[in-house]
Amino acid sequence: MPTLPRVSVAVPAPRRVLFDYLWPEGMSLVPGVRVRVPFGSRSVVGIVVALDVQSAIAPDRLRPVTRVLDETPLFGAGLLRLLRWAADYYCHPIGEVMNAALPRTLREGAALPCGARLWSLTTEGRARLEPPGRGPLAARLWAVLRRQTTVAEEGLTPAGRAWFARWHGQGFVVAHEAPLVTPPEAPAAAPTVLNEAQRHAASGIEALAKDPRPVLLHGVTGSGKTEVYLAAIRATLGRGLQSLVLVPEIGLTPQFVRRLECLSATIVLLHSGLSDGERARAWTAAYRGEAAIVVGTRSAVFAPLARPGLIVVDEEHDLSYKQHEGFRYHGRDLAVLRAHYERVPVVLGSATPSLESLHNAALGRYRLLSLPGRALAQKMPGIQILDLRRLPLADGISPPLLERLRAVYAGRDQALLFLNRRGFAPVLTCPSCGWIASCTRCDAYFTWHRGSARLRCHHCQSEQPVASRCPMCACETLKPLGAGTERIEQALKRHFPEAIVERIDRDTTSGKGVLAKRLRSAEDHADFLVGTQMLSKGHDFPRVTLVAVLAIDGALNSADFRAPEHAAQLLIQVAGRAGRGQRPGEVWVQTQRPDDPLFAALRTHDYLRFSVSTLREREAAGYPPFGHLTLLKAQSKRPGEALDFVSAARARVDGRVPDIELFDPVPSLMERRAGWHRAQLLVRATSRGSMRRFLMRWMPELEALGSRVRWHLDVDPQVIET
Repeated sequence: MPTLPRVSVAVPAPRRVLFDYLWPEGMSLVPGVRVRVPFGSRSVVGIVVALDVQSAIAPDRLRPVTRVLDETPLFGAGLLRLLRWAADYYCHPIGEVMNAALPRTLREGAALPCGARLWSLTTEGRARLEPPGRGPLAARLWAVLRRQTTVAEEGLTPAGRAWFARWHGQGFVVAHEAPLVTPPEAPAAAPTVLNEAQRHAASGIEALAKDPRPVLLHGVTGSGKTEVYLAAIRATLGRGLQSLVLVPEIGLTPQFVRRLECLSATIVLLHSGLSDGERARAWTAAYRGEAAIVVGTRSAVFAPLARPGLIVVDEEHDLSYKQHEGFRYHGRDLAVLRAHYERVPVVLGSATPSLESLHNAALGRYRLLSLPGRALAQKMPGIQILDLRRLPLADGISPPLLERLRAVYAGRDQALLFLNRRGFAPVLTCPSCGWIASCTRCDAYFTWHRGSARLRCHHCQSEQPVASRCPMCACETLKPLGAGTERIEQALKRHFPEAIVERIDRDTTSGKGVLAKRLRSAEDHADFLVGTQMLSKGHDFPRVTLVAVLAIDGALNSADFRAPEHAAQLLIQVAGRAGRGQRPGEVWVQTQRPDDPLFAALRTHDYLRFSVSTLREREAAGYPPFGHLTLLKAQSKRPGEALDFVSAARARVDGRVPDIELFDPVPSLMERRAGWHRAQLLVRATSRGSMRRFLMRWMPELEALGSRVRWHLDVDPQVIET
């Protein structure tokens, strides 16, 4: 009896291996299709990765594939190659990586969504004036068909469906499937007239269509990067190809879609805010080629494209492109690799590019295109630094800033107050005995949310009511220390009782569509905008003439070596919201570190000068992009157990490893979080290849430790807690 061929299947299991199965005779299999296979005592859905493999397992121990779920691959060759590379590089189980690229309904084995079934008349049917059948229902249906040309089966009664089935058999009607997404009806608008710098950038991107390589589009805030994206996407549509646009946060998708509507192309969204059904339909529309443009957050980098032509990564520096749970990939980096596999251009856009991207441009790996001035020739905002060492604060606002806010309000302009901290106050304390309200599950203080009268931990999300008196000394006067966005909002309402104050943070924007509604209200009606980093990027508020940064020192004081870069990006991005309309803008920054080099770069709006000096410091220290990092993180419910695990993992490395440096095992900066005690070990390599070779040897050693401790590797971590 001949031996059946064997296939390798990616099964959703916490194992970094493929599983081999027999390929039954008569069953058509190709890489990238879903199959149902037996796995232990269960039946699971997996992805075929390879055919005709040489398995180390005896044939009589292999089980056959039960069922093939797809006629054609859900993952093309380029996307399948990307997923396999990502599983290997990020040291994550291949089956879970494949699962991350599919909507939940497809992961569970559901069929691809279908469009509505529509009935329409054939040539023979259009030649008949009278219905082929008697009765009032037949007459009504026939009249509707002749008037509307199509009838959706979904709205028919069983009797109506019976009539259409009969007419179909007689050759008078034909059934066809409606598109999953409705194409736009309005014709495409005329292209925006680009300025010289924008035209140069757009032509530079277009020139790479035949010989693709990454483009880093560096443009100051307000320089019109979106117009350059639109020009590149319009050219891609003209070639009959699809575009994928990545944005860092869900909140940026509505505004981006509004800008894309001028192209009159079919657009779908892909992000976690969609229902399972919406996500599956959008995914399938991209897969079938019905969607000309796909807009989404980091997970959309895995969207299937029938005719890929262009990838755009907006705000490419943003930390949100790094996944911090489960499969810990970087969406921007995978977008660059996917573009390479698909042979299409990729555009990375930012006013404050990551130092890694700037370094790649300096080495010639990326083509650097610049937009040095604002699109409408507006002046960059002036900068005012307020030294808090010499100024008092009342509810987080200094007297000079309050006076400036009065002038802006009197002039009917709009002011944006930025504070990257939610709640009323980050600390609630007793002035009598010094007690501080602290989370019982984390090494952190509770944040006081005055509006809901709750204490909340922003790390583990636990909460409790605010006590009426101190639990230690029974003092009835508890004191808030510091300020959050809620406190700033209330202070503005007290100082400006007639003003409209719009607060935009995670507490005020929960719920589908709420953020988009609040942003529209903020742009049209608000006198003051108060918010966190949700307001710092991508949004265009033409009435804002003053941006007030109420606190930035926390970012500057971080132990993370990337803290200066992240602080500069955040500060320059939020400062860029000022003066984007017809009126000039200004930025006021409150700080206790007015002499920090970051503010020199801010005053001159020279992010590149700041990046050059910071890159020199990185090179001297051997940090990215001149070195490559991986974090081993462990956590346990038992004190000390996580630290013991990472220490044992360190001990598994015998002697010195060429090109590899292992730091000492240490507790995490916040050692206890959500009841888990945490520890970590940092690994540094001189090259990416050295790191990959080391991790491939180290992973089996880590798995062999067999501890009850939860652990994972974070390759290319973007935040380092030391």
